[in-house]
Amino acid sequence: MSDTIGSRLLRLRNARDLNQIEVAEAIGVGRPYLSSLERGKKVGTPQTLLALADFYNVSIDYLLRGIEAPFPGADKNCQPPYSAEELAMIELWREMDEDERRLVLSLINKVVRTSVA
Repeated sequence: MSDTIGSRLLRLRNARDLNQIEVAEAIGVGRPYLSSLERGKKVGTPQTLLALADFYNVSIDYLLRGIEAPFPGADKNCQPPYSAEELAMIELWREMDEDERRLVLSLINKVVRTSVA
């Protein structure tokens, strides 16, 4: 089987010993739709792909392109296992809207730049 979005979705589901109904219900789609994604008959909406990435705890890059690293540079300082504090920050980050994220990044940059100088 070639490495496609569908094949990656199938591998992720099988690795967790889940059936299509369980996954479909968890992400809010129908089983036939999930089946068509796994068979490569459909690509999936951005919302569905995001839901699947969150459900399987993988990056969108992994689903779309098979890229394992969650983002460029992850091989440097950001490899799991994460500390409890890092996981808490990730969870909070995911709950924020874009404006909140920009504010947090701005504050962190100011703190880090000030402490480095």
